[in-house]
Amino acid sequence: MSFGSGTDVPVVSKYDAVTGPQGAGIIPANGASVDIMSKRIDPVDNYQFDVAVDKFFFLRSDTLYANNTTEINALLAAATEVTPSAVDANTFSGSFTMPDTTGQYLYIIYDYRNGNAQELCYGTSRFDVCCNCS
Repeated sequence: MSFGSGTDVPVVSKYDAVTGPQGAGIIPANGASVDIMSKRIDPVDNYQFDVAVDKFFFLRSDTLYANNTTEINALLAAATEVTPSAVDANTFSGSFTMPDTTGQYLYIIYDYRNGNAQELCYGTSRFDVCCNCS
C-alpha cells in the first residue's frame, strides 16, 4: 500500500469496504479471535512499523462512517486500541475478540499517523545540503 498525502487530518491512504455474511469468509463470527497484522515485505516495502507510535484499532458499530475528515476523526475517537507486538523483525500483530453485539459494521484501522520526526539538512546551497550535514 502506498501512503496518501494531503491537507486533511487525518490523511486516509486506503478505505475499503467488504461485505458478506458474518462468520463466512473473512467476516468474523461473534466471539472469534481476530488478528490485525502489519508485515513488511523486503525489498519492496520501505516502511518499518514502530510499536512505540504505530497503532491498530477496531470498532464494531451500527454507524456507517464515511471517508471524510469529520467522520474518520469520530471513528478514531470511538474505536478501541489493540496493542501491537513484534512477531519478527518485519511482522507486527495484535488481536481482539469480535464483540458479541448487533453492530453491522466492523472497522479495522491501521494507524500510521504518528511517524518519527527526522532532522533534515538545510542550507543556502546544494553543497550545504548534500555535503555539510552533520
